[in-house]
Amino acid sequence: MKGKEIICGTKSRFEPKASITRAEFVTVLYSKENKPETAYSDVFGDVAEGKWYTGPILWAQSTGLVKGYANSNLFGVSDPITREQIAQILYVYARSKGYDVSIEDVSLDRFTDVDKISSWAMTAIKWANSKGVLNGSAGDEPKLNPTGNATRAECAAMLRSFITKVEGIEE
Repeated sequence: MKGKEIICGTKSRFEPKASITRAEFVTVLYSKENKPETAYSDVFGDVAEGKWYTGPILWAQSTGLVKGYANSNLFGVSDPITREQIAQILYVYARSKGYDVSIEDVSLDRFTDVDKISSWAMTAIKWANSKGVLNGSAGDEPKLNPTGNATRAECAAMLRSFITKVEGIEE
């Protein structure tokens, strides 16, 4: 994906174990969409005009990919993004692009932390798991870690799976 200029590192390093922020993740999708023009509007109290993340966040909001936090006017620019938040955004993105968002016969019962999935993310998690975009950890106690902060490596893996399995684009 680096060759496609979709996901880049920080300070010339990818830093795969570092968390990725909400602003960074929507910037990845914004880059994937060839950085469409956006006009500034004061939608979120923490999204100032002229910042590196302003255009990507306003694009994501205007296309319905993100809504910010419930009961506030904040996006959470610097907050680490969780795995279930990525699944939700990718699910809405896939639907907006007309991709298959049907959920194949999938049971999440094999994951020991299925009860940790937020109710608003359940459909997206099932969809992402059924499409091979979000997989759990292997081992004696397989987990999805839905509310865990996504690492840059996990984000890249989910995006790669999305591109190859949902969009059908081969590398």
